[in-house]
Amino acid sequence: MFLLDVNSWLALTFQSHVHHKEMAVWFEGLEENSVYFCRLSMLGFLRLAQLEAAFPGEAVTAEQAWGFYEGYLGDERVGFKDEPPGVDHLLAGYLGRVTQKSPNVVTDAYLAAFARLEGLKLHTFDRALAKHPLLLH
Repeated sequence: MFLLDVNSWLALTFQSHVHHKEMAVWFEGLEENSVYFCRLSMLGFLRLAQLEAAFPGEAVTAEQAWGFYEGYLGDERVGFKDEPPGVDHLLAGYLGRVTQKSPNVVTDAYLAAFARLEGLKLHTFDRALAKHPLLLH
């Protein structure tokens, strides 16, 4: 089972995304209750789906983004996970070991902590996150 990061949901949704085809094929092969949103990935998806600079001609309104989100939740493969107890403690531990200055490190660490506590694999196209030993181990 997987916690999808924002970029994975965007790749699944928008045909212009560089990873759309790969994500669509991967998603089609999933079984029931295989992938999840969390509050952070849901909000990030709703926000970035409206970004015309990222998805020229495909960006949607907030209402349309919400419609995509609800559509995903109506799919038997997709679910929503509430924040697990202890995520703040694990997040603080991750952030205490990260030395680079990056606005993405906080959300990346949160997703990694969330996935770990829920026993989920984090699905991401972010190469730095996918390889980061402090966040994924």
